[in-house]
Amino acid sequence: MKKTLSTLAISCGIVLAATGCTTGAEQTSGSEPEAIQAPASSPAPESAPAPEPSPESPSPAPEVEESLVEFGETWEYEDGIAVTVTHAGAAQASQYASGADETGGQMRLFKITIENGTDGIFDPAGAYTTVNYGDTGKVAERVFDSGQGYGDMWQGKILPGKEQSLTLPFAVPTDKAYEVLLSVAPGFEYEDAIFLGTVGK
Repeated sequence: MKKTLSTLAISCGIVLAATGCTTGAEQTSGSEPEAIQAPASSPAPESAPAPEPSPESPSPAPEVEESLVEFGETWEYEDGIAVTVTHAGAAQASQYASGADETGGQMRLFKITIENGTDGIFDPAGAYTTVNYGDTGKVAERVFDSGQGYGDMWQGKILPGKEQSLTLPFAVPTDKAYEVLLSVAPGFEYEDAIFLGTVGK
């Protein structure tokens, strides 16, 4: 009887031990956290290709040869107005002249002629003239010398087919030759007519 109980106790102990081990193993394995898998990253959106820069159209080169005329030649505008400039020689300013102090009274004379080739009456009141000379393009001041008749302005109107001339003195030295650049416009709405030439000895 004792033997039987002992055997049963041993058998139960063996069974319980086996069961307990198995249960413990399952609990141990069950207590381990499952590895968290990171979500698959979505592919980065493709950036749109940068627009290709549109080729810039090259700026037209200035046509210097067509923009300059020599003294004695005529610059014609599309509307029919024409301008002619001639070098009219050298002169010495009188005592009461103004504008020639820097050159000691020396001045160069330029005759400006405006011809009206349009169908209407032309008013030259807005005409203006500038002079530069020498290697540095020094600005020559206009000389007003009423004693010699060099103080006039453009007067009156120019009828179709007619012309008007005016001789203007500028303070350009007369002791030697200089390259002179003269710009003249027959009115405010006109581009400059540019005359170039060497004057003097």
